[in-house]
Amino acid sequence: MSEKWTVKGTIAVDHVLPELDAMLGTRSPLAGIQVKVSARSKIPFGWGTWAAWDTVTTGANGAFSVSKEKGSDRRQFKVEILYDSSKLRIKEGKETSLSIGGNGFPIDIDFDLTDKDWHEVHSDKDDDEERRAGVHDLGEILVTASVARKHGDIWILYNKVIDLMEDYGTEYIFKKKVVVKYPMSISPAASSSYWNPIDGRGHIKEDQFNAYTLLHELTHQWEYDHCTGENGMAWQLVKHGSTHQQRENTTFVPFLESFADFAAVKMLQEISGGSLKNFLQAAPYLKPDQPFSRTHIGGALEPEERNLANLDYTERGWYGLFTVLTFAYLDRVDVDRFFTDVDGEHRDYAFVSLFTPVHDLKLGFSFKDVLSLFLAKPSADIDRVITTQEMNYRAFLDRADRILPGMDATKVKAVKALLNPKAEAAAAA
Repeated sequence: MSEKWTVKGTIAVDHVLPELDAMLGTRSPLAGIQVKVSARSKIPFGWGTWAAWDTVTTGANGAFSVSKEKGSDRRQFKVEILYDSSKLRIKEGKETSLSIGGNGFPIDIDFDLTDKDWHEVHSDKDDDEERRAGVHDLGEILVTASVARKHGDIWILYNKVIDLMEDYGTEYIFKKKVVVKYPMSISPAASSSYWNPIDGRGHIKEDQFNAYTLLHELTHQWEYDHCTGENGMAWQLVKHGSTHQQRENTTFVPFLESFADFAAVKMLQEISGGSLKNFLQAAPYLKPDQPFSRTHIGGALEPEERNLANLDYTERGWYGLFTVLTFAYLDRVDVDRFFTDVDGEHRDYAFVSLFTPVHDLKLGFSFKDVLSLFLAKPSADIDRVITTQEMNYRAFLDRADRILPGMDATKVKAVKALLNPKAEAAAAA
């Protein structure tokens, strides 16, 4: 005789990332993940093999429900989850080597026999009470296994950023499904996490599980979706063994790397509603929104090279530009003095006066404004996304002058003066 069986519950995770804990509280439901319910029947001397029932997607509160018409024999249930949607997939990585393939990027030697990575989160045990037909509410199922739990945090963090970009508009969305692997064992040991522009997959090193690294690498995917020539990053890695040299051999490598740092902070600020101003662990900058002092911004260059013409070969120079564009009042910034607060003097950062009269040198562009500099804007006679050939101060500031509202030659000149490592040259500008 056929009877109705229903298995339901909610899936949740306790956060590993302190930023999510601060934003959302200790525990969050896992919305939009796939849930597969399997059952096995009682047989003489034990239990039969597991047979998959339906696969469903959790709702906004992490809830799922699966119903089947089955016989009245006793059953047990197993629940598995998969972090996969039309926008995002999180995979359990294995090993990759920084030996270089024909595409100029590391060879991922994790040979996937399947592109699905299910995590078991509940299983009735042999000595559990035998279940009868009817409704079985498993209650809140907490994801506790280490990798599955960290995948849950990546799922929540990345979906918040994907939603943010969709809120900005269709021009800003991720153009490809985001696919990320964690944990990756990357050799040699000194190597770091990376996002491959060739296959569009992120690889997060096992010991680099933190919100900063996750958002920095995700930004690379956004960059690759909204610029051209990004494959050059791969060849720079081949040629020089790093994309994080003090002074790079091109201007587009420090541009893309520095923008990934800048965007990571801005993404965190945006998705937290402004409650978090910086990362709680592994933050690359102590004061990520503060303009650099003149001595610091040129510090990655040799003394004879410290001028504006060389600054766009450094990550420090590009990050300094992004912070100036998003800082509100340029006439309050004194890059020849150091920032001082209750913790003491911070020589990397410029002094900002709270009392200087405000004139016409107001910028304060939003994160969305800065993102728009990657995009085509026909009304400004810019008919294509940014290319790596345009990732230099001259071309980038020209785009800014044409795209950003209120930007003009006077403000461009003021921006350059705040960035110039040579005070006498800045004063004469």
